[in-house]
Amino acid sequence: MTAQIVELVDVQDYHGQEVLNVFHMIDTTGSASITTLVTNFIAGYVNDVTGLQSNSLTHTAVRHRQVYPAATLMLTTPINPVKTGTDSTGDDEPAFVAASIPWTLGASTTLAGGFTGHLKRGGMRLCGLKETEVFIGSMASGWLSGAATVLAELLVPSSGWSLVIASFLIGNPVKHVKRERAHTVQAYADVSGYGTIQPSTQNTRKVLRGRTR
Repeated sequence: MTAQIVELVDVQDYHGQEVLNVFHMIDTTGSASITTLVTNFIAGYVNDVTGLQSNSLTHTAVRHRQVYPAATLMLTTPINPVKTGTDSTGDDEPAFVAASIPWTLGASTTLAGGFTGHLKRGGMRLCGLKETEVFIGSMASGWLSGAATVLAELLVPSSGWSLVIASFLIGNPVKHVKRERAHTVQAYADVSGYGTIQPSTQNTRKVLRGRTR
């Protein structure tokens, strides 16, 4: 297979805490420019998602590396000047409050040696919210309208690239044997859209949505 998959990490600072959103992008031709992907990701998604986030939050860098067909070293592209959230209405939600965005996944594609089951879970948690945007079990309608535009851009951040959920797990599980993680992506599923967005929490003890490790 000639595809290449790249890992992008949107590095944010929110009240002194480093917040990371991890995305995986595929280029099925294997020839699209990673440099252009990073540039367009910053100019497009990162620039626009600030409209959904508090002015207490900043996007400081994008970390990036190829994770298929080979694993390369992580590089960092600083965002200079940093991009700051533009929502200044009301008080900030606590740092652990986030919008939970579940992905709608297509069929899984297995790469050499990869897990042959279907990838069932995927999504992201977006932090830096204002109290005026969060209700019990729902987000404000205006915020959701802005999110629709931002997420459409995230699905296709640059020409030739699209969002996927990636699995690094090796092969089928064997009874009583712990599954191992490879350095390169073993299977992926295309992200075709998203489901109902609801308030949630951002907690490193949870299974991370948006990647399968």
